[in-house]
Amino acid sequence: MKRLILLTFLLFVPSVFSEEAAPVARAFEPPPLTAPTAVDYPALVAKIAAARDETGERLRRQGESVKLLADARLLYCRSFVELAAQWMGTGWDFNGITQKPREGKIACGYFVTTLLRDAGFDVERSRLGQQASEIIAKTMTTREFIRSRSEEPLDAFVSACRKHQPGVYLVGLDFHTGYLVNDGTELWFVHSAYGKSAQYVLVEKAGESAYLLHSKYRQVAFLTEDKSFVLGWLSGKKWVTASAR
Repeated sequence: MKRLILLTFLLFVPSVFSEEAAPVARAFEPPPLTAPTAVDYPALVAKIAAARDETGERLRRQGESVKLLADARLLYCRSFVELAAQWMGTGWDFNGITQKPREGKIACGYFVTTLLRDAGFDVERSRLGQQASEIIAKTMTTREFIRSRSEEPLDAFVSACRKHQPGVYLVGLDFHTGYLVNDGTELWFVHSAYGKSAQYVLVEKAGESAYLLHSKYRQVAFLTEDKSFVLGWLSGKKWVTASAR
């Protein structure tokens, strides 16, 4: 009788004893791999600004809380994805400075700073866009949230990044910069690409990126893990470009 009860239990609760891990839900939808339909970009920027201001007002009324910070991080991540999607396919050029997605060309550093500005960060877009990735990282966060992961296998690099909070990170390479997006299930590389295979803004799986694979230098700034980054976004803080020293 006891054996029968145990067998019945095992049949009806296989998930308890299964070696197969339960699927992990995405924290937010990642940027698309192909460009979506173009939208009114200034209207999109204005919509994001309004949502950020509303969340900032919640902060002023209710005070800081774990839930509010989580809501703000998620809002920024979703806003970033919406903005980045509109830049898909925009041409790359070393001197590219366009401010309009799919019109003109944009360099990798300017792509990074333009998305910061359009998400609502009060940054010096042109000056910051001309800096090395280390300076952009120093401007937006502190050493506590910056990690050097140079000269390690790409799969180890991707695995280490995925252990961090889902969010938006800044990555600096030998001669390149862009964003890493961790949606909770996959790590994506979002950047204004240069080279023979592509010279435009694209999204690719980080684990399949030749840019990440062949770069000896990799530095990651885990932006959305920094509470000050999120609160500075909500408050409208002015971000002064850091010095090279």
